Parts: sequence; structure tokens; C-alpha cells
Amino acid sequence: MLSARSAVVAIVLATCTQGALSQAAPCRLPSADGFGCVDGYCGVNSGPGPRPLPPVCRTSLELHLGGASIADRVSLARDWCTNRTNCTAFALDPASVVTLAFTATNMTATLQPNVDWTLYVKGGLPPLPPTPPPPTVAPVPPVFPTRCGTDTDCSLNGVCGGGGVSGECKCSVSWSGRNCEVLGLAPLPAAGDPYGYGLSPNITSWGGSIYHDNATGVYHLFVTEETDGAGLSSWISHSQIIHAVSSTPLGPYTRKNVVSTPPTTNPQIIYDPTTRTFLLFHIRGAGSFQLTTSMSVDGPFVQTPFELSGCNNPTAAWHPNGTLYVMCHDSHFSLYAFHPGADGSPAWKAKPAAAITTLDVGHSRYVPGNCEDPFLHITSRGHFHVLAHCYTCYWYPAASRPGTGGNTPCLPGSAFCSGHGFSATGQAGNWTWVGGEQAAYNFTSSIQGGGVRAFSTRERPWALMGGPEGDDIVALINGVSPAMPTYNKFTAGQDWCYTNIQAVGPQ
Repeated sequence: MLSARSAVVAIVLATCTQGALSQAAPCRLPSADGFGCVDGYCGVNSGPGPRPLPPVCRTSLELHLGGASIADRVSLARDWCTNRTNCTAFALDPASVVTLAFTATNMTATLQPNVDWTLYVKGGLPPLPPTPPPPTVAPVPPVFPTRCGTDTDCSLNGVCGGGGVSGECKCSVSWSGRNCEVLGLAPLPAAGDPYGYGLSPNITSWGGSIYHDNATGVYHLFVTEETDGAGLSSWISHSQIIHAVSSTPLGPYTRKNVVSTPPTTNPQIIYDPTTRTFLLFHIRGAGSFQLTTSMSVDGPFVQTPFELSGCNNPTAAWHPNGTLYVMCHDSHFSLYAFHPGADGSPAWKAKPAAAITTLDVGHSRYVPGNCEDPFLHITSRGHFHVLAHCYTCYWYPAASRPGTGGNTPCLPGSAFCSGHGFSATGQAGNWTWVGGEQAAYNFTSSIQGGGVRAFSTRERPWALMGGPEGDDIVALINGVSPAMPTYNKFTAGQDWCYTNIQAVGPQ
């Protein structure tokens, strides 16, 4: 394995069609005489890119040519390639630990966007192609009617005609909008005011869940935290679950103890009042399901057998009839019902009923992008609700989502990060999903005193429930990355993230 400071030079051996150099801007790396250079890498049969290339990406080998500087390395690679008739291009990344290898044969290549690699083609690059017309997107019909006929038309977050006006929704205190589809987020604290977890001190964390002890008034946060000062790009190996406490739901939360050591993440805490047991659902590594239980919110939590395997990012909620429902993030957002045993054994020790499909293939025509990270809650009326990270862009704001050749804009009006599913029964075929322009929330939030705070990504939703019947959302939790270009969760050194906790409803 190469060190992070080593330069990797990939020399491509093939027959090259010569072309005149045509660049709109110089490369970020030094130029090479007799070669046309452009930032990017050589993609093989991977969709449209900003520039077609001669067939240079057929065979490659990796060379370690030394050189004290990037300019020296470019010069050495140029000399090496110039002196060999079968070498037509080379690519260089000044700080890569990944070996670039072109191994496909007899395929057309295109230049793909990449922030690290620069490609040098002997004799120059072909001219840029004409700019294609923007794609035509068929309009999506609205999911809701103009006037409500049932409570489902009010997103099951309100009552149709409940305000005394026929055909109009009266929304609960947590929701607004004509169809009660918009989560009523309160303004965030001003810059410098600590809240949530990971802001003060700056520790990378990535969402969590809260248990409120009504007897003591203490809010117990179970939150993902990265160890050893790592950022989120190392989450698979460095995530652990922390117990933190606060006297208010928004925090800031004070770290109390480690609940589960790496690699564990995505904690979802619920309480079983029948057995007086705390159930902590989470995953190990990149998706191995685990349940731990404790008779005290302070632990210790011990691993507990559970009749469900292969459940990624589990979320659980109690139905008023005593059934435990667990939803898993798979291609369908599968929902499983666990019923208490006839012998009095708790539901979480039972075998589940057959899976219920709630969202086919992770998205619908009303929810653009891809959906993950579900959060399930069930109201006192037995209505099912799911909030999820349904995203079109990981990076916001940006002119395009990296790696798409500029085909996916990530700007206001076209970038989305949430979806909301609801059902009166929870059964397959009875679910409505909305997102996109009707998303419950998005990448930005207002700030106390004025202004807007934007997140480059907003994921892992979880809601703290309250109100007279426990049906109102009083706070929304997300794992967030601060705004681009300073931060993004994939790049080491820029991958500081924190757990955002935001009030919902009238304050």
C-alpha cells in the first residue's frame, strides 16, 4: 500500500487517436510538453462525461518514478511515456493510496469528473463536444388533492375539516402546510450557542435518539460518536455509542459514558413499560443488526437474542395494542410485527410476522432520489409514520452532484433530503409517501435573530415525541455535515459532522 504522500503514476499502453488540444482552463497540475492534460480520470463505459477521449484506456501499469516534487513526477512520467511508442497517456494523483488501473479492452472511454486525478494524453485532447440540451423532466402530478376529503389527505398529521371549514386540513401543532406535510421546525440557535451533541467540544457525531425520564426531567441521548478524533469518513471502524444527558431536549448534552464500543452506530432507544426494560437497537459495522437491553437507562446494556437478522438501520415503535413494530432499511423498508406471547413473554422475544412492504425499491414517483435511515413512530390512534433520509444530493449547495457529469443539480429547488411515509393501518398497499418539493424538511433552517444555516448533508432522522397523547414531534434529530465547500462527510480533514437537535412546533 502506498503512503498518502506518494504519487501514483499510471501509464496507459494502447493505440491513441491524435487530437488537437482544446481546453477551457489549465490543469491544476503542471503541464507536460507534447501532452494535453485535463483534470479527471479515464472512465470505461460508465455513462456520459464532459469530454470523449481517444481509446487510451485499454491497458495500464503502475510506475513508481520518484521525484522530489509534483513537477518532477510529471516530467519523469512525460519522458517515460514519450520514449515508448505504445504509451499514449498517463494519469497522476499526487496524494493517492489507491492504484489506478485501466484494464478494460475494446471499450470507448470518456473523461469522468474527479477532484484528485489529472490525465495527460500524448498529442493533445480532442475538442470538446457541443453542449447537449438540458434533459426534459416530465412533471410529477401532486400527491395530494387541492381540497382534503379524508385525514389521509392531511398526511395523517391533521383532521380534514377539523377547523370547521369543509375541505381544509387542521394540522397538529408539529405540522403545517395545506396538507400538513411540512414539519414545523423552529429556528436554530445563533452561531456560537451550543446545542445538540458534537458542537462544543467539536467531536464528530452522527445522530441518535432520546429517552425522556418524566420522573427526573432528564433527557438521555444515545448518540453515535467517532473515536480517536476521527471524522465521519472513518465511521465503519471508529463509531461507538455514547450516553449523554441534558436538562433540556435540545441540549447541549454532556457525555456520560460509553454504551457500546466500535464498530457500533445508529442507536434507537425505546422503553418497554410492561417489562420495564430499555431496548437499544443499533448496527455493528456497516449493517449487522444488534439488540442490547438493560433494566436501567444508565446500563449496562447486554446483547440480547432477537428473532430478526439482516436488518440494516433498524427502527422500532410500540403500537397502542402492545405490538412491537420494527422497520429495516432494505429495498422495501420492510416492516415486521412482533406480538406478545400467550404465556406473557414480551413481544421482543417473539418471532416476527411476515414482512410488510412499505416503500417499493427505496423510492417512489413522489420521493425523488434514494431513501435510507428510516425512523418509525406510531400515534395513539394507531397511525404509522416514517421519516427517512431521501436524498437527491449528498453535497449541498453545489452546481452538480460530483460524479454525475453535471447531470444532477444540487441547488435550492432541486436538492432534497427527506421523505415522509404514512399509513392508517401499516399494511402493504396502504402507504402514502411524499418528498421532493413536498418534503417534511430540507437542507436549510432559519436561525434565531435572522439568517439561514445550510447543511451539506442532513441524514439519520429521529424524532422526540411529546404532547398530551405523545403524538406530537417536539424535536428533530439529524446527523449533519456543515455546508460546502469547507466540509463534506467523505473527505478526511473535512469530515467533521455533528448531531443537530432542533425544536419543532410553537415555542
